[in-house]
Amino acid sequence: KSEIGATMPLRPLAQAGNMYALGPVSGIKGEVAMWDSDPVMGMVVNGKPAIVRNIDAYASWLIWSQVKSWKAVAMPNRALSYAEINDAVSELAAANGITDPNKPLPFLIRGTIETASAHIVNYQDDGKPMTKEKVGVLKTRFSLSNEPVEVLGFRSSRHSTNPGNIHMHARTANAIYHIDEVRIAAGATLYLPER
Repeated sequence: KSEIGATMPLRPLAQAGNMYALGPVSGIKGEVAMWDSDPVMGMVVNGKPAIVRNIDAYASWLIWSQVKSWKAVAMPNRALSYAEINDAVSELAAANGITDPNKPLPFLIRGTIETASAHIVNYQDDGKPMTKEKVGVLKTRFSLSNEPVEVLGFRSSRHSTNPGNIHMHARTANAIYHIDEVRIAAGATLYLPER
């Protein structure tokens, strides 16, 4: 709908406590990822990825959930692709009593990225409405390899985003990225909301 302005303030979520959220920074100029009410953004600064903290920032849109405690669940002990992560989250959620596939589900993954292609949106406003054609060119793309990572994701069978039904942002030591493709090394841990 070409609506990329400041529609969702981060401050109320940050002040609510135990909030986890992701989406694009207003103006499509970065990636929002809120871990435990800490509003962090992945942005492109001088052509490089950077983490910016600003509680007074806004998102263009946002998905969020309040999670007071997480349950650690071992993932299959092998390297997992994006599609395999999608399947593992669904299967492990069901095995742990989270059975409503129509309800969006937040999750965390802690582990190591073997390889990943990722991006940070970095729209340079040209004064014209946003279009589908622009979406592909407003991304600054990055490759990751052998990096410790924490992933924040949401699974929803009603919202197809990337391959499958999950949308994930990755936090490394120096950046927040939107994950396009990924291979997580064996030994990763999945965290699901405790019910």
